[in-house]
Amino acid sequence: MISEIAKQIADTQISSASIVESGPGKFEVPGTRDLGRTNDGPTGFDAKEIGKLSDIEADMTPGGRDAVSGKDAFTRNKADVGASDVGQENTVNETQEAAPIRNKVEGSRRELEVEGELKEQYLEKEGYSVESERYLRDKDGVIVKDTETGEARRVDFTITKDGKIVDMVEVTSKTADKAEQTAKEERIRDAGGNYIKDSNGNLVEIPSNVHTKIERRD
Repeated sequence: MISEIAKQIADTQISSASIVESGPGKFEVPGTRDLGRTNDGPTGFDAKEIGKLSDIEADMTPGGRDAVSGKDAFTRNKADVGASDVGQENTVNETQEAAPIRNKVEGSRRELEVEGELKEQYLEKEGYSVESERYLRDKDGVIVKDTETGEARRVDFTITKDGKIVDMVEVTSKTADKAEQTAKEERIRDAGGNYIKDSNGNLVEIPSNVHTKIERRD
């Protein structure tokens, strides 16, 4: 490939100064389609080939390498800038992708912490059962959906005793806004979503005076 470029330099007087940037770390010489590097558009070269092209040009230019060193440095600097931009964009994308995973891990940690505390507070030997991730249902056991959002509501923890719900807890971070979620739950409750199914499949009623408490943790 480089020998063909050298031939182009000799035959058509192409120099590194005539090379134009076509993308981050990519360059092209207009009018050299015959070298066949791409299916569409003029021939493209990567940054390494540009360096080799400059070396060939230096050997063929009066005054040798010193005569083109400035142009060569400019070309290499442009390639480095392009690579840097791509690297920064990749870093941003990776950070954005990692955020939901990190939030999920932190959420699971908080829930495990609170679940342990609830089981210490509501002892199984005293007839309590700490149930996790239970949907709000109607008296027939059907999951009730919010009329505004079309979404169901699943409460982090519900505590049962003697066939009734005695406490409900939602675990979240110190800063999360739960106003919309609370409003959705109240609409579902108003629509008849006042039951859950416990881990044994029994339908358990939520008294009208029991509402979900928000437990905030770091």
